Amino acid sequence: MNKLTTARNFAFLLLLGILLLQSCGNSEKNSVSQTAAPELPSVVNQVPVLNIKSEDLSYYVDTEFSIQPFAQEGKFTDPENQTLTFDVKISPEVDYIQFSDGVLSGAVPSASSFDITLSATDDGGLTVSDMFTLSILPNSAPVVASPISNLNTFVGASFTLDVSQDNTVFFDADNEQLTYSVEVSPELKISQVDGSHYTFEPTSEGIYKVLIKATDQAGKTATQEFTLSIDEAAQCHSFGLPSISKNLTLENAFDDRKFGVPTELVFDGRDAIIASRNGNIVKVFEDGSGKLLGRLSSELGVISINDLEGSQQAGITSIALAPTYIGNYIFVAVNGRDSGSDEVSSRVVRYEYTGDSIVVDSRQLVLEVKQTTVWHHMGKLLFGSDGYLYVGLGDGGARVGDKYGQGAQDLNDLRGSILRIDVSELPYKIPSDNPFVGMNVKQEIFAYGLRNPWRFSVDSLTNEIWIGDVGSSKWEEINVLKAGANYGWPFYEGREEFLCPDSGCDENSVEFPEHQYSRDLGVAIIGGLVYRGEAIPELYGSYIFGDYVSKTIYALKRGLGGEYEIEAIAGQGPGLGPASFSAGPDKELFFVQRNSNIFKLVQGAETALSEKQIPAFLSDSGCVNMLSPFDEFGQVYAYDVNAPLWSDNADKHRFISLPEATSVKEVAGQYSYPNGSVLVKTFSFGGKPHETRLMVKHGEGWGGYTYRWDWDKYEANLLYDGFTEKLEDDLTWSYPSRSTCFQCHTSVANRVLGFEPMQLSKRTEDGNNQLNHLINEGILDSESISMPNNMLSNISDTSKSLTERFKSYVDANCSFCHQPNGPASSDIDFRYATPLVDMNVCNVNAEIMLQDHPSVSKVIDTSDFTNSVVYWRVNTNGNGKMPPVGRERIDEEFVELVKNWHLIEAGACASVAEQNMPK
Repeated sequence: MNKLTTARNFAFLLLLGILLLQSCGNSEKNSVSQTAAPELPSVVNQVPVLNIKSEDLSYYVDTEFSIQPFAQEGKFTDPENQTLTFDVKISPEVDYIQFSDGVLSGAVPSASSFDITLSATDDGGLTVSDMFTLSILPNSAPVVASPISNLNTFVGASFTLDVSQDNTVFFDADNEQLTYSVEVSPELKISQVDGSHYTFEPTSEGIYKVLIKATDQAGKTATQEFTLSIDEAAQCHSFGLPSISKNLTLENAFDDRKFGVPTELVFDGRDAIIASRNGNIVKVFEDGSGKLLGRLSSELGVISINDLEGSQQAGITSIALAPTYIGNYIFVAVNGRDSGSDEVSSRVVRYEYTGDSIVVDSRQLVLEVKQTTVWHHMGKLLFGSDGYLYVGLGDGGARVGDKYGQGAQDLNDLRGSILRIDVSELPYKIPSDNPFVGMNVKQEIFAYGLRNPWRFSVDSLTNEIWIGDVGSSKWEEINVLKAGANYGWPFYEGREEFLCPDSGCDENSVEFPEHQYSRDLGVAIIGGLVYRGEAIPELYGSYIFGDYVSKTIYALKRGLGGEYEIEAIAGQGPGLGPASFSAGPDKELFFVQRNSNIFKLVQGAETALSEKQIPAFLSDSGCVNMLSPFDEFGQVYAYDVNAPLWSDNADKHRFISLPEATSVKEVAGQYSYPNGSVLVKTFSFGGKPHETRLMVKHGEGWGGYTYRWDWDKYEANLLYDGFTEKLEDDLTWSYPSRSTCFQCHTSVANRVLGFEPMQLSKRTEDGNNQLNHLINEGILDSESISMPNNMLSNISDTSKSLTERFKSYVDANCSFCHQPNGPASSDIDFRYATPLVDMNVCNVNAEIMLQDHPSVSKVIDTSDFTNSVVYWRVNTNGNGKMPPVGRERIDEEFVELVKNWHLIEAGACASVAEQNMPK
C-alpha cells in the first residue's frame, strides 16, 4: 500500500470517528436510538455518625464495674455501612481500668475522675468521638445504725427475722445495696428466705450469739451481734389472780443524805435533781457524788420565801426540766410573799440550766397568780408528752364553806385548775387545741373543778395524766386528766354533793373521779404515778400513791372483775409523810419524804408466790411466740372462726392453750374449760401486731387481760386500765379495761366467745373439719364433744343466703347480750338457733327513740329498711351505735347486707320458711 492510499484511509477513518462522536452527542436529534456509556461519579468517604451521647457514670472506690460503652444499638452508624472499629482512651491512663473485647472494666482504689473518650473509625480512617466522665466516689463501709435488741423465744417457736429490720439496722452512706449473712454460735438451724430474711428454728435451750454481717458492693462490711435466749418450751396456763406482794420495802435512795425540806425529785438522764422548799437545788450524780446547782432563796427576785408562814405551800414546790427542743431551761414553781408586801403570789419562773449549774441571774417570770388566803396554792409543774407545760393550782381556799373555794368553778379564775401553756418562747402562748380557746375565759385552763391537785404525773406507756386531788372532809380523789373536764369541786367532793349552788348540782356536767377513797385510808392524797418498771412485776400498771397523814404507800389496780382495788404496799415509818413521787431512768419508783429523806421502793428478799402471776410483759407469759406472733407453737394451738366479730377491720389471730392432760369438754350443750385454760387473740394491722388479749380461767372465774404491743421491741405491755389512742390512719383504737372485757364476755354467753361448735365447724386447708383437728390435738374431748348440725356463715360467703349471713353475723356480734337473761334491756334474741320469727325483732315496735332518726319506729321493718332501728344503729358511730363497745368504725359490708336483706329476704321474718333453708 502506498503512502497516498494510507493517508486517504487514515482521513476516512478520522472522518468516520468524528461523525460517530457527533451522533452520540446529539442522540435526541438522531432518529437512530443510541445508549450512552455512564459517567463514573467521583466517590467521597463520609464520617461515621454519633447518634446517642454517653451519660456520665459514677462508682464507688474499690467497686468492680463493667461497662459495654458501644453496646447500645444505634449509638454509632456509618453512612456507607462500613464496618466500624471502636476504641477507648482513658485520661489519665491507669493500669486498673482496661478496655478489652468491647468491655470497659476495673476497680479504682481511690476517689478520682476520668475522661473516657469513645471513638468509632471506618475503613477509610474517618473517626467520630464521644466523651463522658467516669467519677469514682469515696466509699464508706456500712455502719450499725440501730442495733437489734437481744431476743427471747422458746424451744419449738420458729420465727422469721428480717435482720435488716426494714433497712434500719445498717446504714450505708453510699446508698449501696447491702447483702446479708448470719452466723449463730453455738450452731442453730437457720435458713435464708430471701435477701435479709432468715428463719430460725430453736430446738434446744441455751444462749446463742447471732452475728449479722452486712456487705456493700465494694466488699466492705459491718457486723452486729445480739443474744438469742431460748428457754424451755413455754407453759401458757396456770396463772393466778393478780395480787400485790406485801413483801416490799423502802430503802434510802442516796445513802441517808439529807436535803433540807425536799419537795421534788426529777432526773436529768441518770442523775437526780432535788429541789428543797428553801430554794436550794442540788444534783446527785449516778456515782453518788453531788453538787449545788443553785441557791435560789436569795435570787428569786420576784418572791421572797423567807416568811414561810405566808403560804401553806410556801417556797419551791416543783421543778421541771424543759424538753431539749425548747432549750436548756429549768422551770420552778414557787409560792410566797412579795418583798416588803403582805400579798402572796404563786409564780412559775424560768432559769437557764447548763447541766452543771442554774444561772440564777437568768430568771424570767412565766406566770403569776395572786392569792387571797394561805391555802392551796401552786403545786406541780409537768411537761406532758405533747411538749406543753402543765401547771397545777389549788382553789385558794380549803376550809368548808370558804367563799374562795368557789373559784374552782370560775373559768375566769386560774385557781382550782390545771393549766396548759406553750413555753417554747416567752411570753407563753395558748395551745390552739386548749378546750376553751376562743371563749371569753382564761384560755390557759385545761381542766377545772379541782381542790388541791398537788401532784400529777404522766403514764409513760399511755401518756395519760393521773391526778391526786386532796379532799376536804370525806373523800380523796384520783382523776385522769381530760380536756375541758369539770371535776366538780366544790359542788361535789368525790361522787357526793358537797356545796351545791342555789340552782342545785348537775352531775351530768361533772367528770367524776376515776377512784376515791375515804378517811379510813388517809386524809391527804399525795398523787403518785403509774408504775412501769420491771423490778416489781406485780405492781406493773398500778397507780402508786401515798397519803401525807397516814404516811402509807398504796397501789391502785384493777381486780378480776375490773373493779378498782386499793392495797397498802409499804409503810413509811417515822417522819413526815410523802411530798411527791418520781420515776427513775429505769422507771423504778422514788418518793420524797417531807422531812429530808428520799426513798426507793424495792422488792423484799423473799417473795414466795404459789402461782405464776399474770405477767407484766407478754414475753413472760409463754402464750405468744413473740418473734412470730401469728404462728402457733408448742402447746399453743391456732384456731379460726366462721363469723368473726367486727373489730374495725383489724386482722385477728386466735389460739388456745390448756394445762397438760386436760381438754375442753361439752357439758349440757356448752363447752367447759379446765382451770388454767388460756385463749389468746392478737389484733394486727398491716402485718404488725397491735394488741393481744388473754382470757384466763382461774379457779375463781374468768379474767380478761390486755397487752399493748411495741413491735419494734418484740414486746407487749400489760394494761391495767382501758384507754384510747389514735392510729396512723386516724382510727381511734380502744384498749379494753378488765371490766370492759366482760361487757361482751358475758356470763350468759359462757364468757368465751368464738370457741364454740358452730364457729369452729369449718373446713381447714386440707379439707378436714377443724373440730376433728382440735379433737385429734387433744384440745377437745373426743368422748363428750358433739358435731353441730349447722355452722355459722361468713358475711362474705355469697354462696349463702342473705338471711343465713345476717343470722350468723348477729349471733357472733350481738347475741352475747341479746338473748334470754342477757344484759341487754330488750327481749331481742339474736342467737342463731332462734328462728327469725321468734327473735322479737320483725315489725316489733322500737323501745327506744333514735336521737338522729326520731321517726324510726320498728326494730326491723320488713317493708322499709329506713324505718328499722337495727339498720341505723349499725350504721352510726354516734350515740346509739351497736355494738356500743369494741368498734369505732362502721362495718360497711354488714350495713349493705342489712339493706339488701330488707329488700330481698326480709319477708322470711313473717314465715317459717327460713327454718328450712339449705345450710
